[in-house]
Amino acid sequence: MEDGLVDRYFNRRLSGHLTRLFLKTSVTPNQITLISFLVGLISGLFFWKGGYTDGIIGALVFQISAVLDCCDGEVARLKAMQSRIGQWLDVVCDNVVHVVLFLAMAWAIYRATGAPSELVLGGLASIGSFFSLGFVLLLQRQPPGDPWSPHASDRYGFLRKATDRLTNRDFSVILFIFALLGRLDWFLWLAALGSNIFWVVLLWLYRKEARSFS
Repeated sequence: MEDGLVDRYFNRRLSGHLTRLFLKTSVTPNQITLISFLVGLISGLFFWKGGYTDGIIGALVFQISAVLDCCDGEVARLKAMQSRIGQWLDVVCDNVVHVVLFLAMAWAIYRATGAPSELVLGGLASIGSFFSLGFVLLLQRQPPGDPWSPHASDRYGFLRKATDRLTNRDFSVILFIFALLGRLDWFLWLAALGSNIFWVVLLWLYRKEARSFS
């Protein structure tokens, strides 16, 4: 995952301090991933409650989860504990948290407004997140020589870069802005559209480039 602006100028500044503390312990990168996952689930509880203040607190707690999400990779690199399982766990946990947030927001807004369309949006955002998860896991499994492999020609580098940039942690600050505005319903629209456009476009690009190798 490529760092976005929020990672570069905020998350990494905080995660560096936490990473130094983690390095003094026996905590593994995968355990840090699970801690980040649990914090993300806690943020979902605040969104499920549905109040304006609860939405802001939920967004802040999710931001803490994003900072911790930076730490697992930093600790893995510094302790030479990088692994495919760790990459898989990180991606799966991130997407499960996203689905929990989408469903929690949808249910809270539905309770407040009685509009079934909010449940539909939450469902669509969740479906898009699951398809995106499957697609990213597919890319991680590609062998050398495949257009998505990091060992492939630079001709295909833009595809992997596009994937990294579209899956960075800037998502957290976008959520916080909508929470501040009190318009999590708008955020659900954005998530429902964006998550599904994301996997459809990347799947199309993948199939297009893969055919050029056949």
